[in-house]
Order: sequence, then structure tokens, then C-alpha cells
Amino acid sequence: MVTQEYDPRIALLPEELALTFDESISLEYLESCYRSHIPVCGIVKDVDIESEEFIVSLSDSIDAYLPFKESTIQNFIELSYESLSGKITTSDYSNSLIGLKISVHITQFTPERIEISRIHSLTLAYETIMNEITNPNAIFQCYVLSTSKRSAFVDMGGGILGRIPIKELSCLRYSDIDYWVQPGESFAVKLTSIEENMQFNLSRKKYSLSEISADSFKIGDMITVAIGQSVPKGDGYFVEITPGIAGIMDSKRYLYEGEFSIAIISKIIKDDRVFCGYRFRLDDALSR
Repeated sequence: MVTQEYDPRIALLPEELALTFDESISLEYLESCYRSHIPVCGIVKDVDIESEEFIVSLSDSIDAYLPFKESTIQNFIELSYESLSGKITTSDYSNSLIGLKISVHITQFTPERIEISRIHSLTLAYETIMNEITNPNAIFQCYVLSTSKRSAFVDMGGGILGRIPIKELSCLRYSDIDYWVQPGESFAVKLTSIEENMQFNLSRKKYSLSEISADSFKIGDMITVAIGQSVPKGDGYFVEITPGIAGIMDSKRYLYEGEFSIAIISKIIKDDRVFCGYRFRLDDALSR
């Protein structure tokens, strides 16, 4: 099984590893880079929502401007800002870039304003991921940028973005996506499809199930489970053992949807109708 070992929060592209931030760089040198199409190193300093661009430091005294549309090669510009109660604010995606060292090319140069693009570097990262996607067993370590009611948007590394539909996050149906995933989390996923606009659709469940074997769980195992909805007409709750495997936990305690609890596996029932081929019954370890 092939695993990509990097954390997108700190992952740098090959050019970025070779580049160092020069705090004393001059306008003359930047102009020569612009005319020679040589990449330069910048550090994302801030976000200007009204102008729809990032402010990037190229030196201690020189700033450049990175338009949202030049910060990603995919159609995820809406991740750069969001509307909350009528107020426009920066999103988790934008905030995750602040402080990041990036490789950019200067696309417009005047002494008054320098515009830059990250597209070239991101294209190289995109090609790397595309090469790995040809391997059906490839696993991607992703970092959650933001969530909506239907999806979680993640960075697959090097600024390449992917989407996890809500049904691919968990085997249970909670009332709030925050029970499954929150911005800032990092976990492994598998690719499920690529859409025409080169949007990567991913699954946390498929990765989880690919890691399960016949001896992964045994009767008597004490495990941590996530609480789902209560079982109709019974004492107990539907619980999530892993993102792809659900069980029923007998409990007389009142438990909140989305909280975690300790359970003991009391019965494993073979059932080909469910994802992993088994159904699970559990006892509430804390009610004993």
C-alpha cells in the first residue's frame, strides 16, 4: 500500500525547498526575475477580501499581491472567503495560507505594484498527485480547510484541493457535520473519482475500511466509539467504531450525539449486507 507522507500545513514544493526568503531583496533583482521568469520566494502575510487577493512579502520592505484566482489551479475560489450573518470574512482556507512560504512567479511588475502567481508551482504538485492517482491503492494524507453542510474541503498537499462528501465521512448520519470533521484535522483518505473540472472526490470511509481485516476486532475489546442517534424503542445508541463501521451500544445512560464513549464489544455478527461483513453489539463500559 502506498502512502503519501506529508503534512499539507508545512509541505513545501521542490522549488520552495530550494528557495530561501531573502529579507533584503531589491526591486532591481525582482525586476530581473520578472523578465527572466525566475521563481521567487514569498511569505503570505495577509488577506484582502475586498480586493480578492493575498498580500505576500517578497522581502522586509516589498509586498506583492496574489489574486485568489492565481492561488489555486482549481475552481475553489469560494473557499477564500465566506459570508457569516451578512458579513464577509476570511475562510479557514485563506487563514491556513498565512505564514506559509510559497514559490511564485511575478506576472506584473511596476515600482508601485507587483502581482504574482502560484499556478506554476501548484501545477507541479498537481502532476505529482496525478501520477500517484494511477495507483489504485494510493492513500492521501489530507488537512481539513473548511466545511459546508454537504462537504469537507481539504488540502491534499502542495495546495491541491479535494472534496469529501458528507456521506463519505462517516457511516452514521449525525445532524451536524462538525460531529465528523472540523477545520484543522488531518487524516488519511482514498480517491473515489475525478470530475471534469479536475475536482478530486475523496472518501474517509473507504480508507478506513481498507485498513480493516477479519481480526481487527475481537469480543471483549474495549474501544472508543462516537455516539450517534438513540436506537428507536430501545436502550442504546447507534455508534461509530471507525468512519466506515457502525454498531449498537446498549446503555441506560443519557448520551449526547457526537460525544465519545468507551464500549466493550459483546457480540460480532457476520452479515454480508454491511460494509465490513460484520455487525457489532457493544456494552457501555462506563455504565457498569
